[in-house]
Amino acid sequence: MTSQSNNDRIGSSASEFDLLAPVNDIRVRRARRTELAPLSQVARRTIPGAAVGLAKLAGLCKREPDTVFSFLRGAELIGGVAFLHLNCHGFDALILDEIDLHDPDPRFLASPGERPEAIYLWAISGAGRSALGHIRLRFSQPRYKAVDLYTRPVTAAGERLFAGLGFQPVPSWRPGLWAYQRTVNRAVGLGPAEFLRAA
Repeated sequence: MTSQSNNDRIGSSASEFDLLAPVNDIRVRRARRTELAPLSQVARRTIPGAAVGLAKLAGLCKREPDTVFSFLRGAELIGGVAFLHLNCHGFDALILDEIDLHDPDPRFLASPGERPEAIYLWAISGAGRSALGHIRLRFSQPRYKAVDLYTRPVTAAGERLFAGLGFQPVPSWRPGLWAYQRTVNRAVGLGPAEFLRAA
């Protein structure tokens, strides 16, 4: 359930996710409660199949503050990105297509402060690479720096974005899952697809 703005300059940099630098003219912050409704509207307008209730989204953000981030240019809210922090059961459910991504079961989510087993990039809209440098800084913190990222692009622009960031398609029960293996996890010499096959 991922998309991105047509205004984002895909391909302007060959940097993968872990090498992205923040862009100064975009601010990224944890989404405020008052921003969830407009962010939900943007997602519904730009991402095929985006249909998460506002109350559910607010509950997820209350449980895990790093669920939704807002993208701002000046004072203008231009978009955002949302993540699911999966525990080991949630990661298994993602691979086996047993998690409802429109209404994720809390038993699949990492507890607040717990290191996730996987981070699922749930949705992105309004900006792509230009905003993700700030997210990369957040995900370089000890809790996150060794946690691989997963997503399911649903638009051609999304596929181009994630391919440019170093994501690759990986085996899963339902085709279309992509993964990014963090640089600190590559000492074993396996890419994301081989990493999953070896698990």
